[in-house]
Amino acid sequence: MAASVASAAASIVIGAMFTVVLNQLWAMRREHDDRVWVLRGQHLQRLHPILQTDAGRLTDLGGMLVKYGRLSPTGPDLKGSVQEGDKTLNLLYGDVLSHDLKSHYSEYDQQKEKVIERVSAHDRQFLDMAEAIRQELRIPGEAEKHRLEIALGVIERCMHLGPGITMTLTSGSFNYTSPISSNGGNSPPPPDIVAARDGFNAYHPSARVNSACEELRSQADGLGKQLTDLSAEARRLAEQTILLGDCPYVRIEP
Repeated sequence: MAASVASAAASIVIGAMFTVVLNQLWAMRREHDDRVWVLRGQHLQRLHPILQTDAGRLTDLGGMLVKYGRLSPTGPDLKGSVQEGDKTLNLLYGDVLSHDLKSHYSEYDQQKEKVIERVSAHDRQFLDMAEAIRQELRIPGEAEKHRLEIALGVIERCMHLGPGITMTLTSGSFNYTSPISSNGGNSPPPPDIVAARDGFNAYHPSARVNSACEELRSQADGLGKQLTDLSAEARRLAEQTILLGDCPYVRIEP
């Protein structure tokens, strides 16, 4: 009888100890899960502004492509213009956590990488064409310093994005505009301005150039739409209240 009582008592003690240990383990687990939940919420709030910034930049880039047919500002140095365009695209990864988006929004991040590559390639294609036209232009010597803007004016006109180069003469004054410059003042206009306008008007694009312009315009419009659609997706993701995926920033070491 005594042995049975001792055995039962021991079972009760062991059971109580096991319950205490189990409760402690569950409490530790709940505490860990609560800390992870808070950490994930904080990380989500950190990612939201990045997505919102992406959305704004993607919209701006899309609008620039549709309006101008190119991304980079264009000056005398075409290579420098391409580099400036790439810097603008790299702003989409300007935040220290920008690359972490792929851990939580992998499809969005993949689409962003692809469209950045396509826009960069388009920018280079546009400026390669500008360089080719610049070299083949036959213009008066006075217009030599305007050679690049004449080439860009040709592309603007054949892409149906604008008139290219114009000069308006009124009584006693003139106004000159090109894709990258403008000038005005009292008449008569300077000889180089007149020569630039005449050189532009004298250029008649070949079928090859017109075809290339059509391709660039179609490509720019298509990329503009992709950027706009991706902007809408970034805004949608920025409104999500639950963080998907995993990354080192939301892990707590045991």
